Amino acid sequence: MQLFIRKLIMIILLYFLVPQTNLNADEGLNITCINMKNILGQNYKPLKFKLEAVGFQYFDENLNKFVTIKSNKLVINDNFLAVRIKDYELGFQMIKLNDHKKPTLVMSKYHFKSGLFLDHYKCNSKKSYLN
Repeated sequence: MQLFIRKLIMIILLYFLVPQTNLNADEGLNITCINMKNILGQNYKPLKFKLEAVGFQYFDENLNKFVTIKSNKLVINDNFLAVRIKDYELGFQMIKLNDHKKPTLVMSKYHFKSGLFLDHYKCNSKKSYLN
């Protein structure tokens, strides 16, 4: 019995003496974009995206689930990210307006078959830990 108590005391001491570390998963970004036509009184739903180390996720309403595009299929530059989804290319970019100190994330929806920019969005991003 004394041996059991000694081992128990050793385990408890080790637990408190060994530094505790909190491990978190990789960080990602949750991105929400609002169509700028909403300023004109039109009512578009916000678009939601996730950017992770392994890829870019968007919600496909036809499939009713998030679809992942692998990182090697993305165009990534210093302040620009482009994602090709079906007939469209979504271009995310940080811009700095003269009267703002903090850059703003914007997205443009480009229909590459017609060569036209269809919609423009103002986006917000929030860091999140991945599941």
